[in-house]
Amino acid sequence: MFPFIINRFTLQSGLVKSVLEVTNQPRETTDDIVASLRDVLKMNGIDIQYITPIGADNTNTNFGHNHSVFSLIKSEVSNLFKGNCYCHILNSSVKISHHLLLVDIESSLSQLYCHFSSSSKRVAELKEYFEFVEEDYLCLLQHIEIRWLTLYISIARLLKVYDPSSAYFLNMDIEDEAKFLFDIQTKNLELQRYGTSIADLHRIITSLLKKLNDRLEQKYFGQQTRILLNAMPEDVHEKLISSFVKYLGSIIQYIHKYYDEHSLLAESVAIFGITEIDQIKFDQIAKCVAILNLAVDHDKLFEEIISLQNTYKEVNSYRESLFVQIEKYVGGHEIKKQMVNEVFEELDDEELVNKILTQAQNHQDSCHKIRPDQLWTFLIIKITTHCDETTKLISYVYSISCSNAFTEDVFSHMKHLWTNSRNSMLSETVAAELKIRLNCNEFFYICSK
Repeated sequence: MFPFIINRFTLQSGLVKSVLEVTNQPRETTDDIVASLRDVLKMNGIDIQYITPIGADNTNTNFGHNHSVFSLIKSEVSNLFKGNCYCHILNSSVKISHHLLLVDIESSLSQLYCHFSSSSKRVAELKEYFEFVEEDYLCLLQHIEIRWLTLYISIARLLKVYDPSSAYFLNMDIEDEAKFLFDIQTKNLELQRYGTSIADLHRIITSLLKKLNDRLEQKYFGQQTRILLNAMPEDVHEKLISSFVKYLGSIIQYIHKYYDEHSLLAESVAIFGITEIDQIKFDQIAKCVAILNLAVDHDKLFEEIISLQNTYKEVNSYRESLFVQIEKYVGGHEIKKQMVNEVFEELDDEELVNKILTQAQNHQDSCHKIRPDQLWTFLIIKITTHCDETTKLISYVYSISCSNAFTEDVFSHMKHLWTNSRNSMLSETVAAELKIRLNCNEFFYICSK
């Protein structure tokens, strides 16, 4: 099953992500995917020239230089942008760097999980260690290589049960990795938010790179790591520090490999990722238009931006908060969030789950944070004059994704639909239910009741 997703900007809800179609794609070759894409666009009455980016996993099939989905569509749509998935990029940056550590953390976790999961006798013996140290038994968590968020929580769980499981695991330097892995984990979760777009990419990636570079320059890998290193022989100390430096440097280099290609675009559209739109200068808008290669009337666009900024100042002075005004306009519905919680379904460690999710949300989701796309749609509707040029620009910007998370969410829903009791369902039936679940939230809620 192969889902086709569309990102679009509407004057009712701001950024909206919808399932266009879910098709059978047994081979998933470049030509098959492009042919299916053409069929889906034709079925929905969408001209292929209206495509702004192609967003997908960072595979050769999708983004290879010679014969890929992107290159074939680019040959027809000259102004096409790459929508690389930065959730995959952050995950891969960690994955490809493991060999630089003295201990391969990923392999060790997999071996540990297999060691205990394959034998109930071993589990029973492990439980005795828990009883000895007077701790409640917690099972080790499986790390699945193709999933973005399992590595950090697997390491966190191992560290939590380190004492009782130390008879099976002797490599204490695993904790060194967890410190900056949490920074990467947090940014990965931020990229998966429903309202995240290319306008947020510059802020997310540059802030992550700064954190990682600060650690690298000062060779700081956490206080506990420093204590352990100081207690080791000098030669071991130097080897570990060298491996940590290489590991972190490799992660930074890998992120740069992809981000540098998009940095000019990401930096120029970052003005649409802030809510203080009265601070935006028209020169910044003009630069963004030039990079996107959009045909707009600059005189009209200037007048519209000034009018929108004046409206912003006016509505921001009202007694009722701007967040409440926007929420009422959008419909008062709870802001959609990407279902990253699905990753933590198997966790029974409430403290760990709360730590990860709380840090990832960074207090902003619970503090009435205004989504920039919804602010723009609210202001455009608020003023009496037409804002055709601004709407054209805004629609283009917010259609460019920086994460494949919504598509992965479709697969999560698909997994729950195709249960053992429903394994005879036709693929067309599954596709129809997925579209209802994800495109018609209110209707699905009523039907499910």
